[in-house]
Amino acid sequence: MPFASISKTWNVIRNVPFIVWLWIAQLFLLIEAPVIVSAEAANSLRMTLLVYMLAQLMFIGPNILKIKVPGLQMNINQSLPWFVGGFIVTVIAVGGFSKLPSFGIETYSLSAPFYLIIFHAAVVAVSENLVFFGLLSSIVTPYVACPLFGIFHAAAYDLDYIAIFVAIVAGFVFYAIIKVTNIWMSMGVHAGYNVQVIMKIFGMLGR
Repeated sequence: MPFASISKTWNVIRNVPFIVWLWIAQLFLLIEAPVIVSAEAANSLRMTLLVYMLAQLMFIGPNILKIKVPGLQMNINQSLPWFVGGFIVTVIAVGGFSKLPSFGIETYSLSAPFYLIIFHAAVVAVSENLVFFGLLSSIVTPYVACPLFGIFHAAAYDLDYIAIFVAIVAGFVFYAIIKVTNIWMSMGVHAGYNVQVIMKIFGMLGR
């Protein structure tokens, strides 16, 4: 009887869409921010996280069953391999784990850099794919949504026109990945790129 109960519970958990687990991870980051980073940084990150989470819940939550995006309703067994595969391939392509000075606690300890790595992988990459390539692409077409993705990064790139243009091109690349595979592969690729950028900022990649 206990085994049957465990099996039943596992089947329920397994069939929960992967996006729900990502939202739970984001909620964890929101709650744990003050424990992981300084108070000043925690407030800033919490505000950013709230904006991303609200964007997901407002624009994606009520429409999740209506938006026809490849893979959006996949459960964790179906979607996680795509996400992880896209992440690993991109990390290797952009810089690779082989360039890290170590694989130990020094690199992956629960610190401010680690928090930012998880934040940009589980929040930023997920949110931007859902909002720009999930919802907006279905409302205003990808030819508008992908440029908006680049323009959205204008402040982060300090109005660097070349960087904004590259982000627009990246938007079309992400959308193409979704059409060829599914949204989870695109999220994984996006997450892998973001993680590489954060690692470079904190000097975590070998030169």
